Amino acid sequence: MKTIIISSLLGLSLLASFAAAQTIYRSVDDETGKVSYSDRPKFADEALELRWQQTNSAEVTKRVAANQEQYAAASEDRKSAAKEQVMLNEEAGKVAADRRANCEQAKAQKEQYSTARRLYRDLPNGERDYLNDKELTQARVDARRQVDEWCSG
Repeated sequence: MKTIIISSLLGLSLLASFAAAQTIYRSVDDETGKVSYSDRPKFADEALELRWQQTNSAEVTKRVAANQEQYAAASEDRKSAAKEQVMLNEEAGKVAADRRANCEQAKAQKEQYSTARRLYRDLPNGERDYLNDKELTQARVDARRQVDEWCSG
């Protein structure tokens, strides 16, 4: 008998506390502006009614799946962008190496044209065609232009 009475009182107290927990009181301190919440109406500015609703687990599962798909797509986009950046960096490295090689070649040709007294070009039949003064001057100007083009920047 005692057990039934104790169980009943315990159940009633739980129900009473559950019912009391439905209303929350909000108050703001006039001096500090601090907001306080309480389950007691003492000095409360306003009462807030708590409402709750059972979560629809199927809807939550759908939203989580949709978010995971978005994150996966964004991750793939980031991976693709990173791969593209690596390819661009490799290409930039190749271009820089080609530029250095062309610069060295242009410098060597300019040096040769600056120090040589007579320059020639090879003809298809194996003979040499020597450049006249005007052609030699133009070849030296072209060599300087090539150095400026390949070695600047």
